[in-house]
Amino acid sequence: MVDDVAISQYDSKRSTLDIKQKWIETNLGEDYQKEQTDILKGAQANFKVNIGTLMQRFNQTSGIHTWQLMYGCELDDDGTTRGFNQYGYDGNDYVSFDKQTLTWTAANQRGQTTKVRWDPDTAYNQQWKGYLEGTCIEWLKKYVTYGAKTLERQVRPEVYLTYKETETGTEATCHVTGFLPRDIEVMWQDGGSRDLDVESGEVLPNEDGTYQVKKTLKLRVNKDKLKKGDYSCHVAHSSLTGNQEIRIPFDPAMKNPNEPSGSFPVWIIVVVVIGILLAVLAVCAGVVIWMKKNSSGAQNPKYTQAQSGENSSTGSSNEA
Repeated sequence: MVDDVAISQYDSKRSTLDIKQKWIETNLGEDYQKEQTDILKGAQANFKVNIGTLMQRFNQTSGIHTWQLMYGCELDDDGTTRGFNQYGYDGNDYVSFDKQTLTWTAANQRGQTTKVRWDPDTAYNQQWKGYLEGTCIEWLKKYVTYGAKTLERQVRPEVYLTYKETETGTEATCHVTGFLPRDIEVMWQDGGSRDLDVESGEVLPNEDGTYQVKKTLKLRVNKDKLKKGDYSCHVAHSSLTGNQEIRIPFDPAMKNPNEPSGSFPVWIIVVVVIGILLAVLAVCAGVVIWMKKNSSGAQNPKYTQAQSGENSSTGSSNEA
């Protein structure tokens, strides 16, 4: 992933990396796809071995288990950079890398064995630090340049209000949809006060690549005690010029509450579940990677086998 855009996806059944963006294919070509495919084949084999090792360590003889890796880097507009590298086992945090101290932090007692094994390996830890602070940032900048038209595209949000009456009063919902990029601020106000009972929904993707979100204001009064303008929904987004914001006053006399009318676009929430196929229990589940390693100058893992029969995740002989 670069920002919220998927640039490639590995299919463990076909052992193939599928390029998801034309600008990746145009600028990096077939060599990039082949190199990344080779890296991920190694990762698949590495994960398979680590699953077996951890199952033995925790006396697990059956069941479905997952070994997860999430790593990447971030670059802010002001030049600030961050890098992260963390592992999980069976859906729980396991160990994470501290690139300042070149040590690993165990999230629980289970991760202590791995921490003890990896902390003394200076070369392994220096490799990760160098990658997260250098190579990863360099390639992230390249990706942003290559995909500028897609990554920097801005789409103005559309805002609609609906309401319903409940046993305790009135619920007014502010639906915001069709916006890009993802970051947005949506808030209910009553003349400036923000101390309101508001239920915030998640920012969810639309099928066209834009996003949607809703915030529901819960009022302990019936709608007949409200008048237009008592409350309003305010939306701030980077696509709006200057310091402008969208302000929509709540009108309890509005027609067809809870049912979009006229020009209201289809906003039905589509919950996108990205299923990561587990091939021989060895695929990263739910991984978000801001920057994938590129073998041209990058410190790519070779996944050499450790003496115990377990592969390390970055080419050194560290056992999980």
